[in-house]
Amino acid sequence: MGKEYAYKAEKYIIISPPERLKASLNPNVQLCLEVVSPSVNSVLSAAKQLGLKAELRSASAVASYARAPLGNYLIDCYCESWQDIKKINNRLSSLNGVVSTSYFENIVHSVLTLDKNNNPIEIKKGDLHA
Repeated sequence: MGKEYAYKAEKYIIISPPERLKASLNPNVQLCLEVVSPSVNSVLSAAKQLGLKAELRSASAVASYARAPLGNYLIDCYCESWQDIKKINNRLSSLNGVVSTSYFENIVHSVLTLDKNNNPIEIKKGDLHA
């Protein structure tokens, strides 16, 4: 649901601690897929065929699985390098039963964070170049 609101927003702004802002995506951070129940096994299989470590997210507080607000399952995918994140995301997004992914591309207008002296700053889209 968050991505739907982000696309509809005039400006989508993220608040982030400075240590989370990196030049490239961290391989320790998962790409999360929201998947309808009948497609879970086929999506897990397809993700593994793409070379991803994919696992159904479990709820640690109870003996069950974590679910999205609409009751869909969540699959966490890990990769040694997210260099090809666009290609991987496009492939996974096209699978039958995938409702959405946690990859947001070209949506963020700016990021609010702290500089080296802990002063608040805003980094606007286009301010940083790879």
